[in-house]
Amino acid sequence: MFIYLDESGDLGFDYGDKRPSEKFVITLLVCDNRAAVNSFKAAVRKTLRNKINHKSKNKRVAEELHATHDALTIKAYFYQKIRSQDWRIYAVALNKRRVYDYLTSKSGRKKLYNFLANFLLKQIDLSAANPAVTMVVDKSKNKAEIEDFNQYLAY
Repeated sequence: MFIYLDESGDLGFDYGDKRPSEKFVITLLVCDNRAAVNSFKAAVRKTLRNKINHKSKNKRVAEELHATHDALTIKAYFYQKIRSQDWRIYAVALNKRRVYDYLTSKSGRKKLYNFLANFLLKQIDLSAANPAVTMVVDKSKNKAEIEDFNQYLAY
């Protein structure tokens, strides 16, 4: 089993001086086997090549998909290219305006992130995880935050 964790939005709460996102979303892509992972990788490559970077001259070449920026036709094309059916999506969306004040500090934001990720991970049926689970977390965390995250998940 392969689990990919990604986030959208930010955990900033300074609505006066900055423009943080209204929502924070954590999404898990769970692939039951290597074939599902390879199917997703191929679908991403084909979509980038044929739809996003198609005939782009003097444009910045995109290296990943961003669903918030892509048209519905591009999303439909991507989903048509996924050959495997051995995958699931889990997501949680946080309305940041409803977060308690004590969770808006730096340490509070870490706890909030860890709680939301753990909440999603608990929804996954790991009984089919044979022999192991590989989890890939996006690169937004530094080494200390990754260690804290790993310890949080171990409990």
